[in-house]
Parts: sequence; structure tokens; C-alpha cells
Amino acid sequence: MLKTTTTEKTSGIKSGLKISLYYLLKKLAKVIKSTLLVSGEDEQAAEMDKFVDVLTLNYNFLLGDAVYAIHKNRETRLQKPEAMLDDSDIELIRTHTWNAWRHC
Repeated sequence: MLKTTTTEKTSGIKSGLKISLYYLLKKLAKVIKSTLLVSGEDEQAAEMDKFVDVLTLNYNFLLGDAVYAIHKNRETRLQKPEAMLDDSDIELIRTHTWNAWRHC
């Protein structure tokens, strides 16, 4: 799984793929559990429940780096320099706010 979820050039993780595999694994576990319940294998279905519980409890340990990388990339893309205010505009707003506060 490590080879599948990393890139060869930079050894960086493929965050989206890693998280997608997690949810695919959980979905597969649900399907297997329902199949086991239909076929009357309740003990194995209970084991599948335990597997899903352990997987869920270890979510942060297994996917913490991927979740962090996705959030970091999203924040970086949202910070567009061309959308930021000019320094003169910021100074004008600061001055107006200061004057309004002083006269209250």
C-alpha cells in the first residue's frame, strides 16, 4: 500500500488516493458484513464489525498525514495574492477604523 500511495519522484504521499482507499476499505467491509449476515455467519460478521471499529479508531494514525496535506494544499490554493488588498487600502481601512473608534 505504501508504494501505491506515494510518488516515486518525490516520495510524497498521494493524499487523495490514500483517503479514498480508506473509504473504499470501509465500504467493502460493510458489503462483506452484509453478505455474512445474509448467509447466517454471525460470528464472522461480528469480526468484521471489530475490524471496522479498529480501522475507525486508527483513522488519525493511518491517515493523519494525508488529511494534513490535503488541508494544507487547499489553504495554499485559497491564498491568491492577486485577490489581496493593496497596502494603501489596508492603511485606509485601518485609519478609518481607528478614527471611528476614537470618536465613539
